[in-house]
Amino acid sequence: MLKGDVIRDLLRKHDIKFEDEVKIDFQRLVPSDPSRQTRGNRNMKKYCKTDFVVYREDTVFIIEVDDMQHASYLPNCDSRRIMQIFESQLCTDSFASSYRDEYKTMGPESDVVSRHRARQKLVVVRYNPDAFRRAGTLVSVPSRVRQSRLVEFLKTYEPRLQREIHYMYYDVDSSGVALPATDPQFNDDLRSMVVPWDHCAAGYPLCQHPDECKSLVQYRYGGVRDRCIRHGGYPMCQHPDGCSTPVNYKDGGVRDRCIRHGGYPSCQHPDGCSTSVQYRRGGIRNRCRRHGGYPSPSSSS
Repeated sequence: MLKGDVIRDLLRKHDIKFEDEVKIDFQRLVPSDPSRQTRGNRNMKKYCKTDFVVYREDTVFIIEVDDMQHASYLPNCDSRRIMQIFESQLCTDSFASSYRDEYKTMGPESDVVSRHRARQKLVVVRYNPDAFRRAGTLVSVPSRVRQSRLVEFLKTYEPRLQREIHYMYYDVDSSGVALPATDPQFNDDLRSMVVPWDHCAAGYPLCQHPDECKSLVQYRYGGVRDRCIRHGGYPMCQHPDGCSTPVNYKDGGVRDRCIRHGGYPSCQHPDGCSTSVQYRRGGIRNRCRRHGGYPSPSSSS
């Protein structure tokens, strides 16, 4: 499954109102008088497509799913695209159109548009689903934690500025500022709109192991609080023979056990199978990989 599809399913699962592949027109930004056109704006792209646009009553969130932090993109090109999105004002029109039925009692359509333009805020979210570093040190953040944080952000965040940019799970410096915003080629006007975002400030502190671990705290009852899995955040498997592997449990398995010792339920194939369940979307639930838990190549094509 593509990483963008994962976010689409996530938004639907949590009943977040959104549109995908929204076209934002840049043509209105080009001066109508040919004598005022420069080589730069003559070559400017006519439009862009954003991955997702999420609508709230007074805020629009533009979400870009940036695989590998879009490391191959030049900072000046990337920031110019964001600036054009801010200047286009198209998202405001789209918002008013989406909510026209809900706010039709407010007055004529033009009033609805103008009222929302006056108070609406726009937040660009650059979401990286891949590895990232904090002050040069690799930080481990599970996908489920990232996705949970993204949903929480979209539902509860209240912007302080009229226009904001948030780099989520991008490489950051020691103060939590995304490295793209520190590049000399990054647009100076946009730099003040970048909100320092750090997974620690977002409520996910780092492991407090004495060796100064840079992984996030992941705790389960029975483990050591303020620690990651590797440093005791999860309790150890309680198999009678002794086991130093952290507990890894799924419904149907044995609680307080690792996968190897029964934490995952066994395959339910009719012929009998003692292998742990291994399931992926498109396969057969309650089966191991050998017995159909993973979809076959023919079914996924």
